[in-house]
Amino acid sequence: MPNKGHLWPNNLMESSIPSQYLLILIALAGEQGYSMASLCEGTALSLDKLSSPGSRVEENEADRIIANALIATGDPSLGLAVGQQLNLGAHAVIGQTFMACADLAEALETLVRYGPLLTGSTAQLSRYEDPGHDRAGLMLSLDSPSLSTRYSHEVFFSAAQKTISDLLQMPITDLEIHLPYPSPADITPFIRIFGDKVQFNADRAILSLPGSLMRHPLPTS
Repeated sequence: MPNKGHLWPNNLMESSIPSQYLLILIALAGEQGYSMASLCEGTALSLDKLSSPGSRVEENEADRIIANALIATGDPSLGLAVGQQLNLGAHAVIGQTFMACADLAEALETLVRYGPLLTGSTAQLSRYEDPGHDRAGLMLSLDSPSLSTRYSHEVFFSAAQKTISDLLQMPITDLEIHLPYPSPADITPFIRIFGDKVQFNADRAILSLPGSLMRHPLPTS
């Protein structure tokens, strides 16, 4: 396993996120007619800065762009769409580390270990285990601005679903999602991505899979 200190010597890396995540958000909002300038309003960011290889964005500026996009588009499920665009390449060197893991359990352990470098300091990731029901996965705890709380949960779980499916190179048919906020009026986007096992008003934010998948060898290893 790569040494964290070697890859990311600056602890400030954990209070920022990869700019690629925001570029995808901006591109999706741009398809609806919203300009780069309007989405970056209130920040010092520009397309050149965001597009610089390996660039990262401080959390406060990322939060501002997310808030701008949510207000401009009026699309509360924007996080689901962004998450589906986050392929393994979007996660940069950590995405390559995922691909080198022997099985899904190791990949999830890697995500928990290096998660702050992808999600910033406001997200705490841990492994979820329910041996009695042979379920395993991830648990997410967020300390994010109220406007982006739903977005943050949905972009993470949507990206996790996409990443897991890409690593296994097959669709996931028995995924369970627990979300700690009320059900929106239209849950069609959730069913399209996660299937019909989506629970709202949950005590904890959880993504779980059959335990047998944890030991499934990854074709990318």
